[in-house]
Amino acid sequence: MDGRAGKTTKVNIFGEELGIKSEASAEYTRQVAEYVDQAMKQVAKTTHLTDIHRIAILAAMSITNEYFQAREQACQVEKQWESQVGEILRTLKKAGEGVNGEDP
Repeated sequence: MDGRAGKTTKVNIFGEELGIKSEASAEYTRQVAEYVDQAMKQVAKTTHLTDIHRIAILAAMSITNEYFQAREQACQVEKQWESQVGEILRTLKKAGEGVNGEDP
């Protein structure tokens, strides 16, 4: 035993069967492996490379780019949300001041 927690899930990525030990569910592990497999197949198809290491590196770069773009988009949405919440709170504060007999 290597001391890592989790169960081993067998997956196939780019023609190689691998045993992935993870605390995640087997279904989730398979979904992640399928995503990596598809990314590698897409790189191989579009670049016509045959070196699996280069294909894996380019697939990793593509997946990381997707992640960075999604993270940036989530950050922008969070900023918009915070701005809207701030505006709502200011409006509620002004409305509350008016109800208490104070000038807004």
